[in-house]
Amino acid sequence: MAATLPLIVLDEIMLPGADTEVSLDPDEARFLAPLLEGAGGTAAVVVACRPPNAPRVTAMEKRAQAGPGPLVEAALVGEGTLRPPTDDDPHPALAISSTSRVRLRETEARAGGFMAGVDPWPLAAGEVEAAQVDALVRRFYRILLATRGDALDAGGLREAVEGPIGELEAARGPAQRLLLMSDYLFERPGMRHEVLMAEGAAEVRDMVEDALELMEQGFPPGPGLVRAPITAYLQEVAGAGLADLARTARVLGAVAPLLEPSPDALEQLRALVADLTAAQERFDRLTAKLLKPRKRS
Repeated sequence: MAATLPLIVLDEIMLPGADTEVSLDPDEARFLAPLLEGAGGTAAVVVACRPPNAPRVTAMEKRAQAGPGPLVEAALVGEGTLRPPTDDDPHPALAISSTSRVRLRETEARAGGFMAGVDPWPLAAGEVEAAQVDALVRRFYRILLATRGDALDAGGLREAVEGPIGELEAARGPAQRLLLMSDYLFERPGMRHEVLMAEGAAEVRDMVEDALELMEQGFPPGPGLVRAPITAYLQEVAGAGLADLARTARVLGAVAPLLEPSPDALEQLRALVADLTAAQERFDRLTAKLLKPRKRS
């Protein structure tokens, strides 16, 4: 079913899947503010991207031609929430979550901005199996750990690995995991454009696999490659306290197979991760209940 939604335009290629935040110019913020406020502060927003190497279109040019300029046919739709300027960042921003791909149909000029007509265009799952993607994710984790030597020395390994691993472990299905890996692996606009325009998940899987094979060249086989980074990660989080235990366990559970442990040890770890995650969720629910103001009769 087609929908008409407020539109913002990015000069870089954004891929679906990950939650993100994009800076807005003042005109975009003024245009979005009443639309989002009227929907309770959060509403669906279309994020369109310019084709690779396309010239940037200024705000004056947009107004003169009553259009946003050339856009990629594949766009994203997500839940948008405005963030006002802060002392640290003087620019307004749009926090975007739960993004998915749509097909851009047409744009319409409105006072102060643009609306876009879109149709759903999900990435076809095709013949991609979860086990195939799981294997690619494990290879991605291995590369992630092996290429974070600078963070290992600077004490920033936790920040470097928890973001990507947390997103991939929480992803909704194989297609989203492929898109998230693509977001980390591909920086060139041309490659990101190919991922965004792919008809099916099998195409993205092949691109991710080719990229991993190229990056793995020169890496020695076996768990020795990741033992030092995993040890350093555990040492870094050791002083963070029990509040982050569930998150730490999730990361360890994701990367432990790279150490080639015994099946029994791996099964025990997975059970412990499940128990800690459940305990953390119960703790969070109880904390929210305790902090919620009581209703007075």
